[in-house]
Amino acid sequence: TLLPLVAFLTHLIQKTRNFLHPVQFLPEIGLVSVLMKNTPVTSTDLEDIYLFRVLDEDRQALVLKGAQRIHLDNEERLFKHGDKASCFYFLKSGQITLGRISREGQEKVLEIIQAGHTFAEAVMFMENNEYPVTATSIGASEVLAFDNNTFLNLLRGSTDTCFALMAEMARRLKGLINEVDNLTLHDAQCRIANYLLAQVPAEIMNPAAVELSVAKNVIASRLSIKPETFSRIMHKLSEEGLISVDGKTILIHDIHGLKQYVSM
Repeated sequence: TLLPLVAFLTHLIQKTRNFLHPVQFLPEIGLVSVLMKNTPVTSTDLEDIYLFRVLDEDRQALVLKGAQRIHLDNEERLFKHGDKASCFYFLKSGQITLGRISREGQEKVLEIIQAGHTFAEAVMFMENNEYPVTATSIGASEVLAFDNNTFLNLLRGSTDTCFALMAEMARRLKGLINEVDNLTLHDAQCRIANYLLAQVPAEIMNPAAVELSVAKNVIASRLSIKPETFSRIMHKLSEEGLISVDGKTILIHDIHGLKQYVSM
């Protein structure tokens, strides 16, 4: 069986996250408000999800039997740190932040989930079976929830699905390793420059317009930078003529110059 290998990848991902964010976090309190719509999840929905493309109709029917469609309002929680992990999710539309609250009461954003991606699937292999983060919607979001136990049973009978899951976990692990490199080897100015460059398609030349899809304080948290430091560095980059800022739109005037910050 491939399940032990999947569980090992899960362990690596969690260890890497703990290395990136070693501070002690407090469990959150409060109710999680989730609005369930009556619209059922259909086989058409599954076509968008790489984990289910390899399943035959009978196995897809098992997945759909325990699936739910969830609509979230802006800043509404899907689950909170410490909740029992009974489902993993696919983000159909919108954005979701995964984060924790520090002892000082500050939110640390660990990841921003974009539409078209699954999340929380690794938790089903963890020993304590609890969500290690809080998931909060940015704007209105639509999420599909899938039962963990049903999916585990499918993994035991589908090698292709195991490989698909391992590929996604390997992609996430690579992203976390890149973040280790970014946070430990680069200063705040380099991290911001690297973030802005990552939003620009490779074929785009000067000037390049970047539309920030989330609030600047969320980006600052994701980059482990204080909001005031983020604003100060953005102002400095503007003064140097590398970028100009108009609300959520960042116009990069000198891509090559911005790359020089990353290579410092």
